[in-house]
Amino acid sequence: MLTDFAKEFEKPRVKVGLVEGKPVTQAQVRSLAALPSKMQLLAQLGGALQAPMAGFLGVLNGLLYAMVGALEALKTKRAGEQ
Repeated sequence: MLTDFAKEFEKPRVKVGLVEGKPVTQAQVRSLAALPSKMQLLAQLGGALQAPMAGFLGVLNGLLYAMVGALEALKTKRAGEQ
């Protein structure tokens, strides 16, 4: 919100800041202001954690379908022999 305001108007200029009681430079303030919101960061983290699990479940599902297909083929073959 403050970043959008600073883009539109020339003043106020942030020259220094404090984060957890430690001074930060103007460049560090700009980089902190460019970070996504907490909710966006949590959503990105959730997506990063979910992606490998979803891929693993996809592999397991594919193996299950392959096994079912093999069993169906075996069933069809044995039914044809009788």
